[in-house]
Amino acid sequence: MPNNRSNETCAAQNQRGITGLETAIIMVSFVIVASVFATTVLMTGVFSADQSDETIGGGLKKAASPTKLARGIIGIDSDGDRDLDRIQILIEGEKNASLLDLTQPIDDELVIDSFEYDGTRGKDGSIVRVNDSVYAVAYAGDNDRGQIVTIDIASNGQIANAVIDSYEFDSNQGKEVQLEHVAGDVYALAYAGNNDEGWVATVQISSAGTITKSIFDSLQFDSVKGKNPYLFKLTTGVWSIAYTDDNDAGWVISFALSNTGEIGASLIDSYRFDSVQGKDIDVLNTLGDIYAFAYSGDNDAGVIRTITIATDGTITKSVIDSWEFDAVQGKDPDIMAVSQEIYVMAYTADSGGQDVGHLTTVNISANGSITNSFVDSLEYQSERSKDPTLKMVTSGVFAVGYGGPDDDGFVSTFLVSTDGAISSAAIDTTEFDSVRGKKPVLMNDGNVFIVVYEGDNNVGTITTLQILATGEIGGDGKNDSNSEHSFTVGYIDRGTYIPDLVWRSNMVGGNNGDGFVDAGESADITIYLTALDSELVRNADFKLEIQSATHSVMTISRSTPAKIKIVNQLTH
Repeated sequence: MPNNRSNETCAAQNQRGITGLETAIIMVSFVIVASVFATTVLMTGVFSADQSDETIGGGLKKAASPTKLARGIIGIDSDGDRDLDRIQILIEGEKNASLLDLTQPIDDELVIDSFEYDGTRGKDGSIVRVNDSVYAVAYAGDNDRGQIVTIDIASNGQIANAVIDSYEFDSNQGKEVQLEHVAGDVYALAYAGNNDEGWVATVQISSAGTITKSIFDSLQFDSVKGKNPYLFKLTTGVWSIAYTDDNDAGWVISFALSNTGEIGASLIDSYRFDSVQGKDIDVLNTLGDIYAFAYSGDNDAGVIRTITIATDGTITKSVIDSWEFDAVQGKDPDIMAVSQEIYVMAYTADSGGQDVGHLTTVNISANGSITNSFVDSLEYQSERSKDPTLKMVTSGVFAVGYGGPDDDGFVSTFLVSTDGAISSAAIDTTEFDSVRGKKPVLMNDGNVFIVVYEGDNNVGTITTLQILATGEIGGDGKNDSNSEHSFTVGYIDRGTYIPDLVWRSNMVGGNNGDGFVDAGESADITIYLTALDSELVRNADFKLEIQSATHSVMTISRSTPAKIKIVNQLTH
């Protein structure tokens, strides 16, 4: 990005009391000079360059007093690389103000590639990375038989059009399988086998994706039922599984599993942590030997419990703390760490008998005590949301994949701060499969995200898409031409003109829900700079060209500071 200070100034800068004709003449001159513009811009209002007086003039929806910028322009360095990657402005509606339509734009250039790895059936998919471009997927195939396939996925998201290798690891049943890397070419499988008995087994997969066609070792950890097993490592040589038994009670067991794939002949320890119901269990190591169990408890109420499990596999036979976070419904919880003692969780709640998506944050202290209230909470999908899966995009940005209305596949991204505050709306949302996207599992490799899910007719499907560090889903950082939005933000410097950058709005004042900035309402607009060839560096001059539905335009000239911090006030 050029560092030289531009000699251009806003056409309307420091002009007060000028006529509409004079304004038009000034704007025409500006258009002639800025030959990079693709179309002529119409001025319908009076625009001041002072921070407190910059306005979007009359004619936005109905002629009246202006909607104005309520503060200075802020530049954000979200990834700490000392370049700006987003800009924030605050727009405020005044009494009798023109209404500004903030219909969210879309950037749907997001799906990189898609591949059906099993054209018959692919349920309960679990994915691990084997090598730079080799991935293994374990799942329940035709007639629920346990299957593993290996697939080549390039770093740019392109998927090879055939599986590398495949292996049927259980010819009777391999449901609700979870695949984890142990060490070297050894991988562990926990699953519900024949008659839903609980099994753990090890297999070998080479770095090239070749699967040894035999089970290396196995252990039946529950001879009656071992449903929805969650496999996790305690330390080298000791692993654990949380699962649901025949009576839907919640159990956790520990066992020996060496790096070479040998499994101990018997369990090290076991503990029934919920005697009534423990379904859809997710486990997170919070600190040291303390583990948080999030699950669907009695009558599907959402529960979090903390338990101590030592590295030798010894389980303390008591709960440290317990909290019923949703007394009505807390199904399919997925929990991740945000910062020390702050955790974010997605789950399926109930609203009037309808499954809806909730994103929440909770405080769990270093000693396992749970604060019995949410730090923050957001209903991210009010129509239908099932089987949510969480993945961190970058620090402070999280992605949630879920089965939405009509079982279509969706991914949404959210800001979650280290103190637990959640953005009041999604950064971005996309429908990655408009036919069927059940039980999605997210995995990320840099900006490329891999989604494994049950596609149309329950076939096993993988889709890759790009989620940028800002949380924007899509590749080019520009709003699409078919996007039904009217508020556009262009970017200009000496070498660049981008007419329609990606932006997101967040109503921060009063909000009547009509999508317009009315009198007494305020909207925080975040403008993403991902479409620039390089991020906005220090001592750089640029302009933002903000345009409304009626082509009213405000041009804002700003400069970046000599030293860029995380948050920067941008000056004239």
